[in-house]
Amino acid sequence: MKSIFLSRHAETEANREGKIMGQSDSPLTEKGISDTGKRIEVLSKEDIDIIISSPLGRALATAAMISKELNKPVVIHDGLAELSSGLWEGKYRHEVLPDKVPIRKSWHEKPPGGESFYGCEERVKRVIKLVRSLSMKYKILLVGHGGINQVLLTLWYNLSKERKVLPVQPHNLIYILSDHEVRWIDSSGGKGEGWWKP
Repeated sequence: MKSIFLSRHAETEANREGKIMGQSDSPLTEKGISDTGKRIEVLSKEDIDIIISSPLGRALATAAMISKELNKPVVIHDGLAELSSGLWEGKYRHEVLPDKVPIRKSWHEKPPGGESFYGCEERVKRVIKLVRSLSMKYKILLVGHGGINQVLLTLWYNLSKERKVLPVQPHNLIYILSDHEVRWIDSSGGKGEGWWKP
């Protein structure tokens, strides 16, 4: 299996303002654009063959920047779309949640009218199936979101579905997946093995 790289979209205005996005959208910040430029420098050394992106605007904008610089095609996959946050989308976190409480406190919990981690397992499994089928031939970059990437990593590595142990991923960090181990690189050139820790 060739290398598989998993990235988040660049930082958005809503991220910076502390708003819940889900499947709604928000423009990228200048910092997000700058950090993506740094990620491109890191990825330019990796000989990526294909980029698979969430259909949501913030992920597509990130993928398009990378695609333009690396001259690689972007394929859109609905399975990488962020989990819906239902009635909470567009609201400030502090309006609907106590400080530091996650949007989903368990694998099955969901916001009002939204989607749980469990509820998107099947679409993420379709992404994993596609990636595994392509990975014998291509180096692949996936561009997703904070929540959906947690689901993908949990299913890929058969991790515990306890909320407190789900892997986290900052906007400027890329996970490198294999069958048995995980590594990461960030936009400043930092590297590590295992899950990134804040």
